[in-house]
Amino acid sequence: MKTITLTGEQANLLAIYITMTTNYRKRETEACRELGEEKNDEGMLRYPNMAANANWWEKANTRLEEIKEIIDKAPYSDERLFPLMP
Repeated sequence: MKTITLTGEQANLLAIYITMTTNYRKRETEACRELGEEKNDEGMLRYPNMAANANWWEKANTRLEEIKEIIDKAPYSDERLFPLMP
């Protein structure tokens, strides 16, 4: 696993971006689900890969929400460096 360090500004920007794109990800998931169920005139799935795409969007959204939670709960660097100081 790779560990990275972000500045407070970078972490805030990332958290805001995740929040701002939540509805976009939900719409993409819904669109992929709907397209994944669409059938052609012969009864075959018109877009057979869309169900997998919808699953990817769901997993991506879950992971991004986890990342946002990590950012939101992260202490400031001075708290990490000096945990015993008031």
